[in-house]
Amino acid sequence: MKPMIPFRKKSIATLFLFSIATTFLSGCRDNRTAVSITAYNHMKDLSIAGLYVDGVMGPNASADGGGGAETCCILLPNIWRPGLTAKIWWEYDGMIADLIPPPPPAEISVPIPEYKTPDKLQIHFYKDRIKIVVSPCSPYHPFYPMSKEDLAPWEASGTKQSMAETARRGGGTIDC
Repeated sequence: MKPMIPFRKKSIATLFLFSIATTFLSGCRDNRTAVSITAYNHMKDLSIAGLYVDGVMGPNASADGGGGAETCCILLPNIWRPGLTAKIWWEYDGMIADLIPPPPPAEISVPIPEYKTPDKLQIHFYKDRIKIVVSPCSPYHPFYPMSKEDLAPWEASGTKQSMAETARRGGGTIDC
């Protein structure tokens, strides 16, 4: 009869090697954060009736509307890296007047711009392009990372100076 000690040594050694391998392998994966998805539609005559981001369903956005709903969740790396993209699939609900059929569904990979920390994935639909913003702020925030032209019809509520003063007093943020 074999003594139990060699079996224990073998089991402990196997467990030790397994834990080391698991530690190293887990370091190879990105640490990710689950963030919500919201959509803004800058088109006056088309509504977004179906939206998927990397296979995760997003909210609809009426013509010249959106931002009122969020869906959960998509995983973003905790640390942004160059070349990061999101695959966007969408379909239209139709023209406002419903006189002509809507364009067919479409799919495109969109670059995700650099962000400090992962937060809401905000998708902006235009006639000729799609832009993504990753930010805890809404388009009404004066520090929202988008030009005034690209932001229309939304516009900032307040000024950067007033928001900076509010943040200085501990009542807001300028980290958008």
